Amino acid sequence: MSTHTKKYHECPQHKCDGIIIVDVESEKIPRTDGHGNTFYYCREGQHVFSVSKSGEVVKDVTSKIVIMAS
Repeated sequence: MSTHTKKYHECPQHKCDGIIIVDVESEKIPRTDGHGNTFYYCREGQHVFSVSKSGEVVKDVTSKIVIMAS
């Protein structure tokens, strides 16, 4: 993981910590969108938001994520 990438970032909607989303195989490489913005998951609101390299929240990626167990 890049040394400048934060593991947590405050969710703008719920004012709680969102946790960084990383690549499943490496468990180290942050997941990013096409512009290089890092994805974070908000456990409180169950949604994903992206953050630019300057630390600014770019957008809410999903309205809600449903976790299904098999």
